[in-house]
Amino acid sequence: MIVDILFWGFWISLLGYFVWFLFFAKTYQPLPSEDVALRWNIHKNNADCSFSKIEYLTQKKNQVIGFKCGCGFQFTQKRLITQKISHQS
Repeated sequence: MIVDILFWGFWISLLGYFVWFLFFAKTYQPLPSEDVALRWNIHKNNADCSFSKIEYLTQKKNQVIGFKCGCGFQFTQKRLITQKISHQS
């Protein structure tokens, strides 16, 4: 009886992890500086933001993954772990 519960609990947990990994697990995607500037301009226009300075959010190897505006708005580019990495020049 207890072995059956442990057996099925293990498989249900494994299935849950597999579904999470495929559909919900995310990682950061590096952004080129032109894309950061474009997204910041869109933020400024949509939110009527008057701040003129942003802080880059960086990851390992100083890759820019987003920005933080002085008004408190923060943008980070994420992608699913299972997606292919887009190569940008």
